[in-house]
Amino acid sequence: MLLIRNAYIKPITGPDIPNGCLLAEDGRITAVAAHIDAPEGCTVIDAGGRLLTPGCVEAHCHIGLDNQCMRWEGMDYNEIVDPLTPQLRAIDSINPQDEAFPNAIRGGVTTACTGPGSANVVGGTFTVLKLAGKRVDNMLLKEPAAMKCAFGENPKGCYGQGLKKSPMTRMAVAALLRELCKLDFRWIRLHYLYPDEFTDELIDTIAAEEKVLPYLDIPIQHCNDRVLKAMNRRGDKAELLALFRELRARIPGLVLRTSLITGLPYEDEAAFDELCEFLRETHIERAGVFPYSPEEGTDAAEMPNRVDTAEAERRAELVADVQSRIMDDFNESRMGDLAEVLCEGFDPQSMQYIGRSYAESPDIDGHIYFTSADDVNPGDFVTVRITGAMDGELVGEREE
Repeated sequence: MLLIRNAYIKPITGPDIPNGCLLAEDGRITAVAAHIDAPEGCTVIDAGGRLLTPGCVEAHCHIGLDNQCMRWEGMDYNEIVDPLTPQLRAIDSINPQDEAFPNAIRGGVTTACTGPGSANVVGGTFTVLKLAGKRVDNMLLKEPAAMKCAFGENPKGCYGQGLKKSPMTRMAVAALLRELCKLDFRWIRLHYLYPDEFTDELIDTIAAEEKVLPYLDIPIQHCNDRVLKAMNRRGDKAELLALFRELRARIPGLVLRTSLITGLPYEDEAAFDELCEFLRETHIERAGVFPYSPEEGTDAAEMPNRVDTAEAERRAELVADVQSRIMDDFNESRMGDLAEVLCEGFDPQSMQYIGRSYAESPDIDGHIYFTSADDVNPGDFVTVRITGAMDGELVGEREE
């Protein structure tokens, strides 16, 4: 057991903690607070006011596959021979000697989800691993973690423009998605879809294919036109509203996820209020909200009309409050529903099974806790009737 005291802590969520404490047990962070009493036999380290970033996770990257210290020999993240390569695994290619690993650790990142690039419509599986170590087998946390799919411009550029073969259009990309649905697995969940790259055929495919979940992650950053233009985002607020209305009209039971940033250049009070009202109007069920942090050397860092860090963090908390109310309303609307749930295991603390439905993406959207008269194994799909909520998580009972 390890206790670190007197550190300037930047948690993943919530305000900074000057002179804070962090407690870790068996390699896992168990507590972060302004004060923690040292358990008996605990090793105590005085950080001397140094910066501590507990549990910073890179959720999508190519670390270990795009080796910084090598030329073409290290570019191992795109297999541009077939636009459908679900059989590829990042774990087979990760180089733990990549210079990016110590660089990321110096930046406060301890864990990464790494995998193939976006050249193929289906690129292969991602892996989650700790960044400290010399052998991939000893660094693994989750394998496989996700399947990489790309429905934007990258496959068109690599195949249509580069190799002069299909997919040359988004029509062909949608057709390949239909081919993917013929493979032997249950769910396809789509993340990181650009708002301006939806076509009628892609929407129809998502709505018609049973394996494609009615859950779409569409990061927008903001909704104010001036802010979007300053950040070089394509489209405007009117187009976003029209897209979300069309998606909900054509895809039954759709759950939307997005990512938002507060405190961006040109976000004045009116633009911030507009963002909050946009959330209320669109009822986006899931949203990650982050305060803007200027990165040295970028154009955005040099832009005027930017609020300070404290104000950006305050606004992020206010948006999170708005989003929390929307999520509570969504959870309330599901009471009594029957949900297909993928069991992930048994939680000994609550003495219940835990799992996810189509509406909960792994690691970011929480779980459904449920009871069952019979044993349920991880990986089993079961039917659960939603009966209540517990700290934002749903609870239910398995229906036989």
